Amino acid sequence: MRPLIVLPVFLISVVGLLAQEDVHDRELWLGYIGSIRVADNWSIWQDYHFVPDAFSVARYGLTYKLNTRVQMTGGLGFVWTSTSFTDKLVRGEYRPWGQIVGQTRLGEKLSGQLRFRYDARFRQKLGEGVVLEEHMFYNRLRAMARVRLDLEQLPNGDVLHLNLMHELLYNAGEQVPNGIDQNRLYLLLGFTHKQYTLLGGYHMRMIPQAAAAMRYNHGLTIWFLHTIDIRHRFKRTIEEDVPLPHGG
Repeated sequence: MRPLIVLPVFLISVVGLLAQEDVHDRELWLGYIGSIRVADNWSIWQDYHFVPDAFSVARYGLTYKLNTRVQMTGGLGFVWTSTSFTDKLVRGEYRPWGQIVGQTRLGEKLSGQLRFRYDARFRQKLGEGVVLEEHMFYNRLRAMARVRLDLEQLPNGDVLHLNLMHELLYNAGEQVPNGIDQNRLYLLLGFTHKQYTLLGGYHMRMIPQAAAAMRYNHGLTIWFLHTIDIRHRFKRTIEEDVPLPHGG
């Protein structure tokens, strides 16, 4: 894994896009990304994102850890988006998805990560100013590179770090024009304390429009990453021969 090599390639594509006719807008991106570890190599994935007037996402999955550097996740997501005729999140979508993530150390204070994700998108079709019950289907391929620089390690073990991320999203299918769906760039300051990380900073979403125009959505990103380890609860339950409760 060499994100430092891949990332400049992505950034070169961004520079090319910036030369086109553009429209700028502002937005706020709030997110929660959680992982519940239930076994040594297995965990439950859940993440939620909300960008007012743009989209809302609820995604769930199961993660398998292949080794200390690579893990795979698959699951199902539910998405609501705005449309060209309203800023309300009225267009529904369900999205089977899968991803593989690899990470490595690049130096004493530098680490990198590569993520490849596939989205199978089943989106409601649009009519003349209305959202239809019928769905369209297409594929979306996503590649993200992240570089993290540890700025300071505090006496209690907390870490302050800087994160540069870039994600390229590509559409493919018979019902959509094949090509770049979005470029996303993030510059985030992070604070890690034991089982959680708080990320905050700047993001820009570059979205191709008709007639070779480009839309740039700039904004504030606030993400909360949370890891919960409940392996000991399962081990204790088995040892005491107490049945697991039946949840709703």
